[in-house]
Amino acid sequence: MTAVVWTEEEREIRNAALLAAEAERKAATYEAEVEYAETVAKLRERFDVDIAEAARVRLSRVTPAHRAYNIATVAAERGGR
Repeated sequence: MTAVVWTEEEREIRNAALLAAEAERKAATYEAEVEYAETVAKLRERFDVDIAEAARVRLSRVTPAHRAYNIATVAAERGGR
């Protein structure tokens, strides 16, 4: 295997090309990354709202059953005395 020997000028050309490629990639992907982050933030916000609504509905449905259970338990305990 032969080692590649770069002259100073070749190294500078290569480094400039690498930096240009990196800058081009960054510019090309930046907007997509920002849009993705905004979309994820909106989805999380909607998810949190949906979860809160589901919890409210659940509570409104289970509360009467819990109250009835508590009343029945107290009545059973008082009846046993």
